[in-house]
Amino acid sequence: MITLRISFLLAIDLVEEHAKKLPKKHKKKTKSKAKSKSNKSKKMPETANNSCYKVIEVQNPISYVHIEYELFPKKFKYGADVVCWGPVAKIFTKNGAKVLRTVTTNNTVWVPVFLEHYLNPVPTEEIRKLLNQVISVHIKTGKSSVGAKVKADKKKIFYLHKDDFHNDFFAELYTDKPIDKEEVRKNAIQRILLNLLNFPVNHEIVSWVYNMDDVHAHKICQIIIRRSVGEEIRCKEFCAEEKVAKKDKKKRKKKETKKSGGNYKTDLKIPSHVLLSDPLLSTFQVRETGNRLRQIFILMSSENILTTFQKQQLCPLVVKIRKISHLPFEILTRNGFSQIYLNCEIPDVCEFKTAIKPVCDTVHFDESRFVITSDLPEIKILEMLQTRRAILKILGVRSVSTKNLLQRKGNKKKNKKKEKLNQDKTGDDVALAVATFDLSALIKSFHLFKEKGQCYNMRSVTTEKPPKLDSYLMDRRFTINELNLTECAKNGPNSLLADPVLFWKGTTVKFEAHFLAPPHPLFHIKGASNSYRRLLVIIFNHGVAKSLFDNLLKHNYGILGPGPLLIPNFLAQKRYSVNPDQLNLEKEQVLSGFCVDDDNSVIFYIEGPSNGYFLELVHQITGLNYSTARVFYNSEYLFEERLYQTFQKNFGFLIITLKLPLVDIFTQEKTYIEGNVPVHCFKAIQKLNLILHSSTFKSILSHSLVPTEIELLSFSVEYGYQVRYHFKQLKKSSLFDVKTKNVDLFGQKRA
Repeated sequence: MITLRISFLLAIDLVEEHAKKLPKKHKKKTKSKAKSKSNKSKKMPETANNSCYKVIEVQNPISYVHIEYELFPKKFKYGADVVCWGPVAKIFTKNGAKVLRTVTTNNTVWVPVFLEHYLNPVPTEEIRKLLNQVISVHIKTGKSSVGAKVKADKKKIFYLHKDDFHNDFFAELYTDKPIDKEEVRKNAIQRILLNLLNFPVNHEIVSWVYNMDDVHAHKICQIIIRRSVGEEIRCKEFCAEEKVAKKDKKKRKKKETKKSGGNYKTDLKIPSHVLLSDPLLSTFQVRETGNRLRQIFILMSSENILTTFQKQQLCPLVVKIRKISHLPFEILTRNGFSQIYLNCEIPDVCEFKTAIKPVCDTVHFDESRFVITSDLPEIKILEMLQTRRAILKILGVRSVSTKNLLQRKGNKKKNKKKEKLNQDKTGDDVALAVATFDLSALIKSFHLFKEKGQCYNMRSVTTEKPPKLDSYLMDRRFTINELNLTECAKNGPNSLLADPVLFWKGTTVKFEAHFLAPPHPLFHIKGASNSYRRLLVIIFNHGVAKSLFDNLLKHNYGILGPGPLLIPNFLAQKRYSVNPDQLNLEKEQVLSGFCVDDDNSVIFYIEGPSNGYFLELVHQITGLNYSTARVFYNSEYLFEERLYQTFQKNFGFLIITLKLPLVDIFTQEKTYIEGNVPVHCFKAIQKLNLILHSSTFKSILSHSLVPTEIELLSFSVEYGYQVRYHFKQLKKSSLFDVKTKNVDLFGQKRA
């Protein structure tokens, strides 16, 4: 059974006249007839009966509030009317009424409205719809907004039980005189009835006005104490309002002013996914209030909204962004940044933006998302957890004054009107810093992942998505401009927050993630047939490199047939005829990748099917000595796609024979002058340099250090020889055959 709890905490201004008038305490009056009839009443003193309760009498109400909300769009609406007399407030609902003694601090009356709803488990389709829905809340003030029951109710005398005499918090009041024995009996019967009535029938929703839940009561007590001192409360943000035309806004304002007559009215939208991502408690605050309503807080919580079967079926991932700590806000404010927000990207899983917050030292977001991972391919989830990172970018909103722009235009009178309407104009959002998180810990267990990630400059971390290579570049000759001037992710202006500043301040982002159930793909994905493996080898012996190259040629030629290697701008020759049916069946067994030969070492990147010749190749390579080669490989890593699918058309590998060793290219000063080297080529140089300094295969994959197809082509055109390899009869060779020395991969002697 699902339990939904929602609380409204209203802060109402207390008029001075009502503040001076204290509630009256009445002594119990006994009639003379009753004294003559019973001797017991004569013996019992009046103070004994008076100690059972206190009488509180109220006069004119100071505020009327109507609350209405829609938990499920067009399915379930519920509302409550609140009448406040100052020390006493009465709550009216469809299912009954409740009277409470309020709490008064600093001439402010705090009135809580706590409601509970019970319903049967919701189907999985409704859970999916709930992620994109909102909970509409409408709050009105004024006597005209409440119902007929409230207007007809004329009770102004209430009773406080003796157990609540010394209770400074909210206490329940009674409309009749409470007697201990009868009260105990009523409470016992009420508990039995409520336990029976709480179970809904079919699709019904049972609702009650209860005493506050312990979690809600504790949070409400904290809010009252902190607000009385002047402290701010950390709350979530409502859904952003949709843009409305100016004419519609003017019409709405006119209608509201005519109808309301000065009364307060607001419409709020709460994201429904909060019930799934933050079931314990979510707090919202209404910033704009009026008509004696100083503050409004909304608290929501849920229990058992997902069944055990639904958790296993949907395999949901809950992502939470807590805060940014130690942000160098002085630098940002000096450069015109007044607001910031975060963009969270979990590759191939989800991407969302947080609410915009003002710039300060510690920025609290408290954003959460509920992501259903069962819709994604199983291998994609495993690949993301093992070899990818969650990327959180800090984006700044720069405010640009428009006064100078308006003064250049025609009439000054028109400009003054425009200045009043548009004092600030937001410019483009600028990426300030980035933090990354490794979620591989969620593979071993589904417990909470919590970490404070260090922030870095945007240019210190590779976060862009690799551009796809146009197929026409592989099917014909291309010019250098066509290659280097293709669309790529433009580097934005260098961020104001350099790495030394972020390290010195200790700027961090607090991030959390956890699965509600063990990730289902991790138990049976190992036997997947349509998966790929990756391998990276740096070989220092050219004899071993040539043997490996011959084996790759022999394997791919056995499937694709003999033909030219993939050398840029030398693809005119066609392959020998191959049976197309056989090619389609065996095409998946082709190995693909790239090879970079710089005379000092040879870098091989190989990818292929998880089962087949690739495993035999791995078995041979892993036996090499560390002085002969460095091998980067992990047998647990599986991938859904190839990185170099385009190279599969022509032998599968791109061979790059460099004019200079990589070390000389890295040390040339002209390489790092902006505009001297094409953008794609420079990215390939950066990634190859980091690969040579990497220690694990995970660091290479998680930081996206493997160059893309277009980056390798640009690097080959700039620094490589344009040669062609002619097919010859290949012989079986072993990787441990090191007799051939001082020859390149094509068998040519080196100078």
